[in-house]
Amino acid sequence: MKQSVLDLLRAVGLESQAERIERGDCPLCGCKVDVSAFTEEVERMEFDISGLCPKCQYKVYHTNKFSYLPVMQGVMEFCRKV
Repeated sequence: MKQSVLDLLRAVGLESQAERIERGDCPLCGCKVDVSAFTEEVERMEFDISGLCPKCQYKVYHTNKFSYLPVMQGVMEFCRKV
């Protein structure tokens, strides 16, 4: 994770979440993140941005109304072409 993101978390009062990320823990649930558990490239990319474990990513981005994964895969394909 970029230091600027950690600095931003601290600036808005999310010190404990920044500390969790620095330890390799999920900022939401606090579990140790096993990077090998990511099955999709987009999950790994989201982890690099947010520090979220696979279970929390699913809770945040997958609902009955909206599935994040197909959207992000489409974005990644577009970016590869540009």
